[in-house]
Amino acid sequence: MTPSATNVPVVLWRPGCPFCRVLFSGLERQGIEHERLNIWEDTEARAMLNSRIGSETVPSVLVGDAILVNPSVKELVERLGA
Repeated sequence: MTPSATNVPVVLWRPGCPFCRVLFSGLERQGIEHERLNIWEDTEARAMLNSRIGSETVPSVLVGDAILVNPSVKELVERLGA
C-alpha cells in the first residue's frame, strides 16, 4: 500500500462493487482528485482496512488519519472542504 503523501483522498475499493462505482462517478463529476487502491490486489491495503475498521467494507476512503466507510460524495466533499 503506497498512498501518496499529499492530502489526496485514497479510495479503497474492489471490482464489482456498485457503491464504489457510484462514488467514483461522483468524484469524477466533482473533479476531485483521488487515488484508488484495489483491496483484492493490494494485500497491505486490505490488512490495514481490516485492522482499522474490522472488515473489508468498500468503498472506504482515507482522508488524513480518518477513514470514511461508504461515504456519499457530499460527505466526502464536506470532509475535504472542497
